[in-house]
Amino acid sequence: MRQVEAIIFAEHQKLSEENPLLKQQILSLKELNNLYIKSDSIKQSEINLYKDEVNSCEKKIQKLKTSNKKTVLGASISGILLFIIGLIL
Repeated sequence: MRQVEAIIFAEHQKLSEENPLLKQQILSLKELNNLYIKSDSIKQSEINLYKDEVNSCEKKIQKLKTSNKKTVLGASISGILLFIIGLIL
């Protein structure tokens, strides 16, 4: 019977020692999780800013392409007209 009591006492002592350590570990993990959440939210906001910047740049590129096409077309028509006027004169 004494052996059973000794085993029970030893297990109780072991659990009494482990319980505060487990509680501390849980608290540490919660703090770490909160830090990851903050870090993720900052990274997500940076990603959104970069996406907005990319969209803005894509719109500028499209405007420049359209403007470039108009310039090339205008220059081509002007060149043809000047050539025709040169032939007439």
